[in-house]
Amino acid sequence: LFYFNEMTGHSFTLIKINKTVNTMLRKNLELLFILAIITFPVLDFVLAQESCVTSECHQTMGKAQYLHGPIAANECRVCHVVGENDNPPKNHDLSYNKEGRELCLDCHEKLEQFLQDKNVHSPVEEECIICHDPHQSEAKFLLTEEKLTDVCFTCHEDNMTTQNYVHGPVAGGDCIVCHNPHASEREFLLAMDRVTLCFSCHEDKKEDFGLKYVHQPVKESCEKCHTPHGSQYAFHLKDDRSSLCGECHKEFVQQMNSSESQHSAIVTNGCLGCHLPHSSNHSKGLRENRKDLCLSCHEQMKQQITSSQYLHGPVSEGDCSACHDPHATNYAKHLVEFFPDDFYFPYKIENYAMCFGCHNKEVATEESTETLTDFRNGD
Repeated sequence: LFYFNEMTGHSFTLIKINKTVNTMLRKNLELLFILAIITFPVLDFVLAQESCVTSECHQTMGKAQYLHGPIAANECRVCHVVGENDNPPKNHDLSYNKEGRELCLDCHEKLEQFLQDKNVHSPVEEECIICHDPHQSEAKFLLTEEKLTDVCFTCHEDNMTTQNYVHGPVAGGDCIVCHNPHASEREFLLAMDRVTLCFSCHEDKKEDFGLKYVHQPVKESCEKCHTPHGSQYAFHLKDDRSSLCGECHKEFVQQMNSSESQHSAIVTNGCLGCHLPHSSNHSKGLRENRKDLCLSCHEQMKQQITSSQYLHGPVSEGDCSACHDPHATNYAKHLVEFFPDDFYFPYKIENYAMCFGCHNKEVATEESTETLTDFRNGD
């Protein structure tokens, strides 16, 4: 006769009945078995009380919202060596069956694959209990803190949530949106490659990256310009806009600092007044074609051009920058070279060098010509 309680796992062999015993003895044994069915649950209850969790010891164990499997099954010996067949244990040294993560890997076999990845989170290499409570927790995944960020910030410096602008996952306390907490083939334990990871949330920006001319930092990584956690600047930029652009475009910073006249569009609106930061269908990342972009501010010039029958070559081609520097210059009207303000001005090649960048300077050097102009014919 065999007794087994499915709830507690307790089992007892009452007696083995030999097939040759007489009928009377068999009937007595059957009565004994019935009595055992009635009696043993009471005995089983007593045995259940004789566990690690009693009114005197570990009273709160098993009371949290999330329980580790062995705790839920009241099987402390899965992890602990607590004495030689003592129930409750008398030798309370609480040594472990194995040391460190090896004990966890006995059950959590799937975690072994993380150890093969290129980058393994240091707690995984050391002790799982740095992040996880081995018994119970009020937090999912048996985390040691109720908020995930509090777990992360026990090791990582919290210089992210104090910024003026905080990235959504950081503000929401969900670091694992971007980072794998155990291991990854990518640096910083990223869950995906950087661009794919950013687009997993910023789907609305995909179109910005598919235009004809793509900004070089965009091809490389969003982090060239943006900080992924928090920033003192809008849009999580690493620096103010002009300074950030100047980190790569140093020649323009030097030009702006050494020139007497800066384009007011840059002074007022910065680089993004004329350029798009991600990609554009126009060269140089311009927001529009050059002519329309310039005339969007220079209304008076727009009226003059549209009402004129004859246009200067660069104007008809929509190339304002052929004569004007769009950033800064030492010459009036942002011209790329010196040009006299007065209509009548002593003739010298250097005084009209800007014109002769396109036009043949021989038209003014030959006293008599029949080929270079239509209005002079010899003496």
